[in-house]
Amino acid sequence: MDNSQDLEAFVGQLQSSFEKSGLDLDQVTPFTPETLDSMYSIAYTLYEQGKYDHSASVFRILALLEVDNRKHWMGLGASLKMLKHYDEALKSYAFAAVLDESDPLAHFHAAECFLAQGNVEKALTALDSAETVSDGHACYQNLRQEISMLRQIWIKSEPETHYLKTQGA
Repeated sequence: MDNSQDLEAFVGQLQSSFEKSGLDLDQVTPFTPETLDSMYSIAYTLYEQGKYDHSASVFRILALLEVDNRKHWMGLGASLKMLKHYDEALKSYAFAAVLDESDPLAHFHAAECFLAQGNVEKALTALDSAETVSDGHACYQNLRQEISMLRQIWIKSEPETHYLKTQGA
């Protein structure tokens, strides 16, 4: 994904600053882990109900409160994607990918955003990343099949770009 090194550095700086402060989450926020779990459930329910603007707001708060929680960034990305705020969704998926490099879903959903923006080349690159990360994990077999199918469809939608890329141009 684009700018992953910048995001890794940013997340690292946030974590380092937080650790140096000597504070823990309970000292920074009045929210208990149970309250944060309840907020996540609310955000997820809002998303399932198609209330993406509201789910994005709750997921954004959660992502800020627990910057190292991949689920919050994925929820925010999904909500923003449904609102067609693709650039913001891509940033959320990039954070999620940095937080858990073994999960291909952030790359996969980023590919969907790139395609929605009309950038087939970046979409294919993100699909490649998702496939690489999922390789060797039986739990992602269905995802790999979907990646393969989407790749074929997307290549057909922009054959010149794929041809140039495979020819080293």
